[in-house]
Amino acid sequence: GEDAFDWLAAAVPEPLDAAAKAAKRAKDADKKKRQRERHRQLKLRAAEQDKLRADADAAARAAQAARARLDDLADHPPCDHCRRPIRAAPFSRLDFRYCSSDCVQAHKRALAAQAAERRIAALQR
Repeated sequence: GEDAFDWLAAAVPEPLDAAAKAAKRAKDADKKKRQRERHRQLKLRAAEQDKLRADADAAARAAQAARARLDDLADHPPCDHCRRPIRAAPFSRLDFRYCSSDCVQAHKRALAAQAAERRIAALQR
């Protein structure tokens, strides 16, 4: 049995009593709680960093698209109706340049409507 060994020389501690077991359980629970809190904080920080990174990427893409539009306008004159760059051979009417025949017709109608409005306004004076 127990008398066969020298428990003091082996430095074996006394068995845990109920109070010591409760204290150990409380200590372990507190440690687990701190670990969960630390893990939650790390997840929050990672989510914030991901959001910042996504916002920065979106801003960079928007800036790149703006630069591309400016470069495109510098290389190709804009259509006088829709303001998009004219990439192919332009359509022209009077002193205007258009990207498509639809723009020619739409601008022609818009100019006619403006002229009619000016005539009506002049008659009403």
